[in-house]
Amino acid sequence: MKKIITGSCILLTGALLFLSVFIAGSNIATLLNSWDSRSGRFWSAVSDANLYPVLVISIVAMLAGIVILILGHFDKSDKI
Repeated sequence: MKKIITGSCILLTGALLFLSVFIAGSNIATLLNSWDSRSGRFWSAVSDANLYPVLVISIVAMLAGIVILILGHFDKSDKI
């Protein structure tokens, strides 16, 4: 049960970070005067604000949370 709670918290943290990157990128995208036409306005805003490390950390946290949830679900020693 502890692994399920831990995995859920890590997954929620990663999802909130992921959402915050998209909110911040959208807010910054409205302030751009010029952007790279290949990647688009949003991804140029994410690049200009240096939000890629936060995006990568959020994806890693979500994947880690999912893995911990799966391991906690199939763990036989922690059953009630």
